[in-house]
Formats: sequence, C-alpha cells, structure tokens
Amino acid sequence: MGIRLVGIDLDDTFLDKEKKIPEENLRAVEEALALGIEVMPVTGRPLNSIPGYILGCAPFRHCIACGGAAAYSLPGRELLFEELIEQRVARELAGKLEEAGFIVNVYAGGIGYVNISEHKIAASYGRSPAIREYLLNYRTPVPDIYDVIEENPAGVEKLTASGPRDEAGRLIGAEKVLAVTEPYGEYVSVFYSPEISIEVNGKYATKGNAILRLAEMLGIAPEETMAIGDSANDLDMIRKAALGVAVSNASPDVLKEADAVVSSASEGGVAEAVRRFVLTEL
Repeated sequence: MGIRLVGIDLDDTFLDKEKKIPEENLRAVEEALALGIEVMPVTGRPLNSIPGYILGCAPFRHCIACGGAAAYSLPGRELLFEELIEQRVARELAGKLEEAGFIVNVYAGGIGYVNISEHKIAASYGRSPAIREYLLNYRTPVPDIYDVIEENPAGVEKLTASGPRDEAGRLIGAEKVLAVTEPYGEYVSVFYSPEISIEVNGKYATKGNAILRLAEMLGIAPEETMAIGDSANDLDMIRKAALGVAVSNASPDVLKEADAVVSSASEGGVAEAVRRFVLTEL
C-alpha cells in the first residue's frame, strides 16, 4: 500500500530556523494535497499559536496540535478529539513545577497561557530571536494560571516548564522536572524540547497516537501513514507511523529511530520526503 496520510512537524521540520516555509516544501505539500493525500501539520503548538500563514499556506484538511492533545478539521477548526491532563493532576503538577523553580505555561482550548508577571521572562528563555518572538506573541498573559486550570474541569491540553539555560542551551535543572513528574507516570507523558521547554501531556496525548486515531477516522490504515519530524516529541510518531522520516537536523535519538533521513529543514527535507516516498509511488 502507498502512503495516504503524512504528518509533518512544524518547527525545524516544515519550517526553517527563521520560522519560514521553504518554497520547495510548500510546493510538494500542495501537490500531495491536490492528489488526495492527507498531509497535515502535527505540532506541539496549541491551535491558536499556529500562525495563519502556516495553516493557510496550503489547503490542509486536518491538523494535530498541542503534541497530540487535540485534532481539528480545517479550515473551520472544528475539534475532532482531545486527550487531556486531568484537572487535579494539572493543578498538582503545576504547583510542584513552580516549587522546583520553573515557569509554568498552561494550555487549554487551543490557547497557551502564562502568568502576566512571568510573560516577558519566559519569552526571554527562547534559544533564538524567532523563538523569543513566538513566545512573546503567542502566549496569553493572565493574572493566575491556576484560574485557567479551574475553568477547565475536564482537564487541560498541556503544561510546559521553562527556565534559564546553560551555555550549551540545555534547560538548567531539567532533571528536577523528571523527578516531579515521575510519580504521575500513569497520568502524563513527558517530552524534553531543547528549543523551548519540557512538555507535559496527558498519558496518551502523543503525536503518534493522534496520527493513528485520525487515520482510523479517515479510513486510512496504519500501514499507509508517514511522519516527518526532528525532536523528542516527534519520536512517538516516528516510531508508530509505517514510515518514520527524520530531517537531517533532527536530534540524535530521532535520527537513530527513523526509517529514513532526508535533507535538513532549511534545505527542503519535507519536500524530499514527500516526493521520494509519496509522489513517486502514485
């Protein structure tokens, strides 16, 4: 069977380091969509933090957001399914992460929230000007993130923990997050994103699970899926898709797990993967 569904990570995969879309990536994705292939963004960003220039760059029909916590149909942004962190767990973990010295962001209803008193500080921890601008512009400052948790009795999509970095760009005290989250292993999954933060999702809210669930809804077999990514929160979909592809700028773990490696994000790796493994098979 050929590939009928392609899940593509955004940052440092579909987008280059400047958060721009290489022209060759866009052209290949448009060609695949025109032929009926389900090509979709699969991102750790909440829905409202995906700029219009990304969702509107091609006629995408679906999108997976917040690391697999929510899936939407496009362009109407109708919620198809979600996998949340229980309210109690989110409340407790947010408190313990703050006690450990981290700034906590809460994601709910497709929006990322941060305490207004920490908004600019949290943004300053981004590793590049593009990331710092993204964090400043796409986080909603609120008086108290715990109000967001209380306003969502069904649970929240994700928590992130951010803080200062060492000279190599690693989050200082990252091991504290693992110590805090370990007792909650039956409720959450944890991913380290060196570019921004540590991400805490619901136990089954992973990119891989979301791709397979959406594929089933669309009548697409697991054997007809492909995923393209670069970082820790992409590992699950790299493993679970029938064909897992890493861009060459991916982390060592992703490069090791991938079935194939293509050019870097800036060099049009997504276009290479789509043309090599999808379009040439039609």
